[in-house]
Amino acid sequence: MVLDSFGALRTLKTHYVCGLCDVSGDTELDDFIEVTFSISPKFRRLPYHSPETLPFPATVHCEP
Repeated sequence: MVLDSFGALRTLKTHYVCGLCDVSGDTELDDFIEVTFSISPKFRRLPYHSPETLPFPATVHCEP
């Protein structure tokens, strides 16, 4: 699950149930929270702001 605001963290639950495999359990949410950021192009332009201009293989595709 990807959340785009701190307020959305209130919607997370500490107990999960997988409807597909019928498994349930408790989670430690602090083990699953990851924060990422990038500098605004207004301050400093990075090549990653325009991924279509990056040389191959800039995009990594994971096969299941």
